[in-house]
Amino acid sequence: MNEPGNDDDSVGRELRDLPARDADARTAERVRRAAVDAFVETHTLRGRPWRAMAMRTARALPPLIVVGTVGIYLAWAISTANALFGGH
Repeated sequence: MNEPGNDDDSVGRELRDLPARDADARTAERVRRAAVDAFVETHTLRGRPWRAMAMRTARALPPLIVVGTVGIYLAWAISTANALFGGH
């Protein structure tokens, strides 16, 4: 990766040259809260890797449940359609 002072990275240079734009107050507050929450969570879980892993697992569980449910439904729908219309 390039160092911050290295101008060999044309994309980085172009990004730095973009004009700064302030966010509206609502967006700025939402971003600030998200940053503070992430900071607090990181420092609260420091030294307790099992807790950090549990938090990541708890965050990933709902989407995994949805994907599993959709997969089961899709398998059922395909097998039912196959039995009704094309199975021998």
